[in-house]
Amino acid sequence: MAYTQPLITSDVGNFSPYLRLNADLTTPTRNVIHELLGGGVAVTFGGDTLRTNTLEMLFTSEADSLDAYTKLNTGHIFQLTDYSKTSTSMYFVVAGNIDRNYVTDTEDTWTISVDVQEVVP
Repeated sequence: MAYTQPLITSDVGNFSPYLRLNADLTTPTRNVIHELLGGGVAVTFGGDTLRTNTLEMLFTSEADSLDAYTKLNTGHIFQLTDYSKTSTSMYFVVAGNIDRNYVTDTEDTWTISVDVQEVVP
């Protein structure tokens, strides 16, 4: 299967990075482990939770990276559709920092790194 650029959509518009640099997802378990005084453990199961991630993207122009950075700063729900890695597609909100960096040894390459929290729209 050929690589397809991911698409990120929201009420404030769409953008598509040239390349998604990671597809790592973390799902906290919320399980609580209790050490028992007489030895052993007891477990309280926390149930299902939604994924978190630091989404890292590569852009091949300053204008495209600034457009994405501006949209991510608006406080909306975004939909990530990754046609190459469909199991990593999700709805998300920005949940922390947004970093935009110029790759200095290139002519016009930029990266954006954003902390995201999966949500159910």
